[in-house]
Amino acid sequence: MTVQAEPRVAIIVNSENSQPLTLQEISNIYNDRITTWNNHEKIDIFNLPTASPARETFSRALLGMSAMRAAANEANRHITNTSRNTQHVKRERLVILSVATNRNAIGYVKASSITQHKNIKVLFYIK
Repeated sequence: MTVQAEPRVAIIVNSENSQPLTLQEISNIYNDRITTWNNHEKIDIFNLPTASPARETFSRALLGMSAMRAAANEANRHITNTSRNTQHVKRERLVILSVATNRNAIGYVKASSITQHKNIKVLFYIK
């Protein structure tokens, strides 16, 4: 039996985004409590699929719940029409590309997936 270590996760935004964020604010973004940047533009939120180990690490560290529970909460907000900001689920490469090309985007990926990308800024690393 092989035990896989939890991946180190990088929380990323577009390099043009100059708004400082705390980990609590990022949690509030993903929990649908904060929906716009300081400039009043809508935040585009990107998640990894629930089976992704990086999503599990992110969800447990920032949201205090499993990735499945976080996805269920988001789905419930969507079904009950109480979701204020839609979250997009993309594969890791597409999260990076989406954040790199959208100044209002936020996402997270395995830290090892971040290369020298001039349009990406890492806000935090979490484990």
